Amino acid sequence: MNSSTNDGRWEDVVNHFRAYCLAKRANRPEEAERLFKHELSPCIAEWSRRAPGDAETKRTRLNAMFAAEQKRIQDAWELKDFITRSLRTELVPALRDEIRAMISAESAPAPRASQAKRAVPAPRIRFDDIPAALDRVLAEQSRSSFQPAVHP
Repeated sequence: MNSSTNDGRWEDVVNHFRAYCLAKRANRPEEAERLFKHELSPCIAEWSRRAPGDAETKRTRLNAMFAAEQKRIQDAWELKDFITRSLRTELVPALRDEIRAMISAESAPAPRASQAKRAVPAPRIRFDDIPAALDRVLAEQSRSSFQPAVHP
């Protein structure tokens, strides 16, 4: 038996055990039971029958993998819980507030003509008056990007 076949069987054992741990952690006992009986156990038996080494070496390797995978699943679950809490406490409220503001802005009545600020058209610039055109562009940019200074 070549080592790549044994490595493939070992990867199958690890993957089945990981799936079993995830099902247990997600509180899906029927799925965990099915995975254990019909996938993990036969896979371990096949790997053990064909892998080189004595029974104690195989048992040690399995126990080390069990511990490593359980830790991996625990770490992943804690990360999932952290992300879920962050989404609930930070992202979702921010999105909710932004959506409410957008809805309020869209549903607000339009200002009446008497209330609307009337724009005074700027005087026309001759097409060949480059300095005046540049001055106008810069003035419009400074008006649109004006940010008042905040002093502590």
